[in-house]
Amino acid sequence: MCENKSHTHHLVVYYINCMLIVSCLRVCVGYVDCLARDDRGAMPPVIGPPPVRCCGATKSGSRCSLTSTSALLDDRGRAVAEPLRRGGDFCLFHARPFCSRAVELQGAVVIFLDFETTGLDVARDRIVEIGAVAANGNFATVVSPGVASASAIHGIEEAELAQGPPFPTAWTRFVAYAESLVNSAVHENSDSEDDSPRLPRLPDEPPVVLLAAHNGGPFDFAMLLCECSRYGLSWAPLERWCFVDTLWVLRALTSVEIGCMKLQCLVQSIGCSGMRAHRALDDCLCLRGVMEHVAACLGVSVLDLLRPFAVRLDAGASAAQVSVLLDPTT
Repeated sequence: MCENKSHTHHLVVYYINCMLIVSCLRVCVGYVDCLARDDRGAMPPVIGPPPVRCCGATKSGSRCSLTSTSALLDDRGRAVAEPLRRGGDFCLFHARPFCSRAVELQGAVVIFLDFETTGLDVARDRIVEIGAVAANGNFATVVSPGVASASAIHGIEEAELAQGPPFPTAWTRFVAYAESLVNSAVHENSDSEDDSPRLPRLPDEPPVVLLAAHNGGPFDFAMLLCECSRYGLSWAPLERWCFVDTLWVLRALTSVEIGCMKLQCLVQSIGCSGMRAHRALDDCLCLRGVMEHVAACLGVSVLDLLRPFAVRLDAGASAAQVSVLLDPTT
């Protein structure tokens, strides 16, 4: 009898202890839950990586306040923060399809480049003419855009455009043209060396293509990236080459008096005439004339004038911008 009472007593004590433990656990969980909630009783969001803020500047000069967590949509229903979520530095309002990084440029083959297009929207419009001018040869072709275009915008008749190749073919020909200029420059350098004995030295780096365009950063180079992406063409040549926006160059000059910086105004200021307005090759010839004039005023070569402003393509940052601009679902 005593043994049964003792056994019952132990069971009661065990049960009470279990209940005390459960109660203590409930109190602890409730306390932690209270700590986790804010003053309004809402649970805070799960802590993750900090939001990425747009590096663009507003018209007032302050930094853009949009971050990768923004839910704002533009007038086309696209998520303005999507480029930031894809690894870019700018929101859609401050989109810069052509993102660049500094480069120390040595030898280069300067090619002045210009496009005629169906409009000014790099994401929607198409290239209808490519023009290029270099010391050892020029390049020009109209391009069939594959869509209806207004000749009133670019000045090229539809019949002429219909005779041009599609952009992938025109681009392949342009790349071959640019690379041939580099190869010619290499051969010229090797042929210019005399036969006198020389001490052994490391070979010089081959020159690179330096594409120069007026307002090229926001427009020509950006348009080129979008067109290549639209047709699934590799950016490999663009990643090998360097770029310079001649508008950046002229804005940085203080020792040469320059008024209006539109290409048409610059051409008039140096007395260049006889060129067709808004044709790619003619615009390239005019741009080369302008830059040669400025370089002569400064007593330097055109390459030395452009060299400090040369950049390389930042392919990763550019892809984040271009992928959103061309994505119909964003």
